[in-house]
Amino acid sequence: MNGLHVDMDGFIEAVRVSCDAMAHPDLRSKALEHIAELEAAPATWIMCMDGLSNSYWETLESQFYSFKVIEKAVRHRYPSLTAEEQQALREFLMSYMRTHDLSQPALIRNKVAQIFALVFVQDYPGSWPTFFQDVIEHVSEQAPADLFLRILQAIDEQVAATEISRNAEEAEASAALKDAMREYDLSRIAQAWLTIITTFATPAPELAAHCLDVIATYILWIDVNLIVNQHFQQALHECVRVGSPVREAACRVIDAALTKGMPAAGRLAVVDELRVGDVLERICSDAELQADADLMTEVAAIVNTLLTTLIGGLAELAADSPEIAATHATVRRILPIALMLFGADDDGVSERVIHGINTYLHHLKQRSELGEAEAATFAVIADKALMKMQFDGEDEFENEEALALFLEFRVQLKSVLVNLSHIDLQRLLAVAAAVVSHLLSPSEDHPWQRVELGLHIVFVMQEIGAGVPLDDGEDSSEGAGHPMRSMLEQAVHYPVSHACPEPLLQQYFEVLGRASKFLARDVDRLMPALGTFFSAAGMQHPSSRLRSRCCYLLCTVLRDKSVRETATALIPEIVEHLLPYFHPSGMQEEQGRLNLLEAVSWLLAHHSISMEEKVYRIGQFVDPMVSAFSAKLEEAVHAPGTAAQQEQRCATLVYLINAVILLGGSAGVEDGD
Repeated sequence: MNGLHVDMDGFIEAVRVSCDAMAHPDLRSKALEHIAELEAAPATWIMCMDGLSNSYWETLESQFYSFKVIEKAVRHRYPSLTAEEQQALREFLMSYMRTHDLSQPALIRNKVAQIFALVFVQDYPGSWPTFFQDVIEHVSEQAPADLFLRILQAIDEQVAATEISRNAEEAEASAALKDAMREYDLSRIAQAWLTIITTFATPAPELAAHCLDVIATYILWIDVNLIVNQHFQQALHECVRVGSPVREAACRVIDAALTKGMPAAGRLAVVDELRVGDVLERICSDAELQADADLMTEVAAIVNTLLTTLIGGLAELAADSPEIAATHATVRRILPIALMLFGADDDGVSERVIHGINTYLHHLKQRSELGEAEAATFAVIADKALMKMQFDGEDEFENEEALALFLEFRVQLKSVLVNLSHIDLQRLLAVAAAVVSHLLSPSEDHPWQRVELGLHIVFVMQEIGAGVPLDDGEDSSEGAGHPMRSMLEQAVHYPVSHACPEPLLQQYFEVLGRASKFLARDVDRLMPALGTFFSAAGMQHPSSRLRSRCCYLLCTVLRDKSVRETATALIPEIVEHLLPYFHPSGMQEEQGRLNLLEAVSWLLAHHSISMEEKVYRIGQFVDPMVSAFSAKLEEAVHAPGTAAQQEQRCATLVYLINAVILLGGSAGVEDGD
């Protein structure tokens, strides 16, 4: 026995030293070696169990390491233990469950739950058929209830978690355990859940919320009727009335019940039994609750699930089925809530219902004509989708991660607009034109984010309505009021300057880059637009990102033959404007210069430019490049420098070669060849 105490003392000291960040590295290394030796000894887990039973371990570190040793023994050697040792372990675990308190760190309670789950996998239902009866016995008390829930989580990870890979034998064993739980104990477990959430919703809301989250996990593979019944319905409705975090967790249970795979008629029964519509309307009619983004995100998840599953289930139902009318009635009931959530201030809330909104729109496509109610819903969805595309601020543009998330959100919103366009493109363009007319009105003093939004809407409509003709009788009153043309007119003529925020300027030039056909219709419209490219707001802007994008977009515009035809008389002037951007002291990056060189080559290839003019103009661009090439080549061969400097010199040489080849290719080419 004295030897055992010496081992215990050595174990405690080794654990203490191994956890001491200030200890000497050699001392810590020896301590870890000693712990490893003790862990490998067959009887060490018994020593640890005795130490825990007799409160010998005073430090949390030694307690955790003791449980860790026990967990390793159960995981790797449990079948080889004697029946007496296995029984002693079961009794130790149950004693801990009855006597521990919540002052124990969650790290230790989770480790104990893991040990319970490992023993469960080995002993249930054969050697320990009363496992759940035993662990449920004291759930009316807070500490045992907390550990019970952690045990259920650990069991779910062992037998049901889909993210864990299992071989055929393990999958078969897991299925057998779930079947045994269904046959013997799930009704008992469900009753324990009900006890916990009704007992602790108010005095211990974190515990009740934990219980609800465990229920949401188990719903995926248990009989849904264990939860979808009058007793749970009443308890869930009470939980929704309780403050955070219980009400959010109750919403997650409802969403899990609706998400569970089942026939369409069965899902309608779940909606009815849990009175989901009542829950949603009660929450969303409370202005204070509407301001709670966390709660609204969970509500949005329920609404999204309802729209996607109910509408998706219509295909399963017979044409004369009464469930079809019930489904349409439920969708009509929750649609106003979906629209409210879609337009919420918090983008996270809006994002959660996008899939449901798109599902509804896919369903709406089947209508040959929109009724009055559907047309009103169409307009609301369009307006909200357009207005949700607004930047919060310039910081969002500068932060790469935030910008990526926001741009992805814009892509999702665009999917809504695309679906609307498939239903009625003209109606969508009319809504968009009305919004743009307000946002880009010169009489309105909007913040830059609103102006950028107006320009972005035009850009999106350019993509969605790419096939809409712009020349359907421009002189007629009908043609002059064409929504696409009116939006482009406002956007192209919006007054921008170098003082505008970069996101606004970038969006403005994106619109110009897609508006070549529109610009080519009138030289008085085209030349000011080209002038903006050459200005301090465009290719002379301090931002290299904006300058580079402007070069690319200008090339896109000038690549359009109709633009060059409109600007025929002004091509020499445009070339003169481009020449300074190729001076060695110019601000343009190499890729930007290559884009501009392509633009020059398109201009010089125009049939109105004589061969003599082409040769002269090409010489203006090529001669400085040849001189620069000689100087750079001499520098690369003879001048000292770092590897990075040499790499940059070589890159410049490659650029100059490509530039001369690109520009020289226009000498013998004419438009139409």
